[in-house]
Parts: sequence; C-alpha cells; structure tokens
Amino acid sequence: MNENTAADRAQHRTAEEILEIKKEIELHQRWLHNKGGRRAELAFRDLSGLPLKGVNFSRANLSGANLSKSNLRNADLSYASLFNADLEGADLMEANLTGTDLRGANLHRASLSGAVLRGADLRSGKLWNQDGDTNKTDDLRSGNTIMTEANLTSAILCQAKLSGCDFSGADMIEADLTGADMSQATLVGVDLTGANLTKTVLTNARIDRVTISKCNTTDLSNLGIIEATLSSISPDDFRAAVHSHQTWIESHGNTGARLDLDSVKIPAIDISGANLAGARLRRCHVMGGKWTGVQLNLSDLSYIDLSKVNLEKAQLRGVNMRRANLSEANLTDAVFDAFQMTAGERLWPSNLYQVPMTTTHRPTF
Repeated sequence: MNENTAADRAQHRTAEEILEIKKEIELHQRWLHNKGGRRAELAFRDLSGLPLKGVNFSRANLSGANLSKSNLRNADLSYASLFNADLEGADLMEANLTGTDLRGANLHRASLSGAVLRGADLRSGKLWNQDGDTNKTDDLRSGNTIMTEANLTSAILCQAKLSGCDFSGADMIEADLTGADMSQATLVGVDLTGANLTKTVLTNARIDRVTISKCNTTDLSNLGIIEATLSSISPDDFRAAVHSHQTWIESHGNTGARLDLDSVKIPAIDISGANLAGARLRRCHVMGGKWTGVQLNLSDLSYIDLSKVNLEKAQLRGVNMRRANLSEANLTDAVFDAFQMTAGERLWPSNLYQVPMTTTHRPTF
C-alpha cells in the first residue's frame, strides 16, 4: 500500500491541474444551485490530497477517479458516479452515498461509519474502452467492488445493491441492511454484531463458521447463506509448498516460491521449525497439526482458523492475524511483539484485531 501522504501525492500534479480541478468543482456547485455552471466531469482525475471534506459532489461524474485516502467526511456523493473509482483508505464517515454508483470501486479499508448508502449500487462493474471494442482487453477494467476491511459501523445500506461484493473483514456493527441484496457476497471475517438483516437477500452469500457463530440474529439457515467453500491441498503438496517457501527465503526470492494460499484447508501435519516468514495464508483453515517453533514473522494470516493447532514457541512478530480464530490453540511462549529488521529501522507491530486471547495461552508480547 502506498505510504505517501496526501500532500506528497498532490505534488505529482501541476498547479495548473489543481486549479482546473477546483474550477470544475466550483462550476458543479453553481450547476447544483441552478446558477449556471455545469455538471462536474472528473472521470479518471487524481483528486487525492485535495480538501474535499463536506464538498457537494451530488450527481458528479467521478468514474475511475483517484480518491484514495481522501478526506470526504460529510461529503454529498448522492447519485454520483464512482464507477471503478479508487477510494482505498478514504474517510467517508457520515457521507451521503444515497443511490451512488460504486460498481467495481475499491473501498479497501475505507471508513464509512455512519455513512448513508441507501440504494447505492456496489455490484461488479466493467468499464469498456471508448470505441466499445470488447476485444481490446488492455483498455478494459472490471471486477467486484472491494469493501474488504471497510468500516461500515452504523452505516445505512437499506435497499443497497451489494451482490457479489467482497466484505471480508469489514466492520458492519449495527449497520442497517434492511432489504439489501447481498446475494453471492463474501462475508468472511465480517462483524455483523447488531446489524439489521430484515429482508436482506443473502442467497449464496459466502460466510465462515466463526462469523456465523457470532451473529446475533435468530436463524441464518433460512436466509440462503452458505459456509465459505475451501479448496484442499494434500499433505505432500503442502510440505512441498513449505519447502519451496523456505528456498525462496534462503535465495532472497531468486528460486522457490512464496507460500500464498487463500481459502484452503491445510492438512494436520507436523511442520515444526519451518520458516514461513512473509507467507500468505488468508482465510485458510488449518485442520490441526504441530507448528511448534514455526517462524511466521510478517506473515498475513488474516481470518485464518488455527483452532487447536500447536503453535508453542512460534515466532509471530509483525504478523497480521486480523480476526483469526485461535480457540484452543497452544500459544505457550509464542512471540507476538513488533518486528524490526535491524536496530533503528521501522517497527512492524502485530495486528491481532478482534483475536480473543486467554491467560492459558501465555503468548509473549
């Protein structure tokens, strides 16, 4: 992820470009108040780093625009086109997104707490090149709307079109999803505590068993929800993948391959002492086994199910274990403190967001 500040990113634009964008916004305000002007046409423009808090972008064309990490708090984006826009990490708290076209948008880690998305369209979107030639795939952008790890606490999503949307790890605490279409959506690691699911369409929505167990709704079985399907890997293939990862580390990436699995059932085997630093095992279910002393520094283990796995003395410095399931795992003397490559360099703290710990685990922080 880009670590630059909004101000740093803004420096890549010329003063003339920034003035042109500001003029377009001013003309849009006049258009909204029937005082001349015109609708803002800011498709594919880089708007990051501009002061946009509370700006009225209602009905503006922001398709494909770069609004990553922008401050759009309290902004009015109702009925605007944000088709395929980049809103990663944007602050959209209390924003008005009523009827907004967000198809194919990237809202990874965006904050939408208290935002109104009534009737918004967050389905998958495809953007064709201007001449409509579908064979020119280099000019084609498509994909599902990304809402992974977004903060949707108390957001209003009534009647929103959310079919196929990926909400993995999102906070939807007390969100109002009345009548929303969430069919075929991915809800792995989502916090639905207190969410209103009245008449919500959840047909074939993918959800993990841990999330289901935390839902405080009466009966999810009649809502069409299915447990997220996991692919399988054989013990021999997993051992080979572990060996290839260790080769990748030892050769500094010149040979071997990084261990990168998503939504896989990992067999219960003994890989004690293996070096899996930097591995990606997102949304996997480890079926048991012995991982004593395994090095998992800087690994991405978000939403992983490690229940009943022996992780005694495992090295987990700087690990991402957001909403992991560690119930009954043996974490005796496992180390979770921050990772630092060399003295004086950046510290990488471990991410244990909403991971319950018990005193019997005795991990080290």
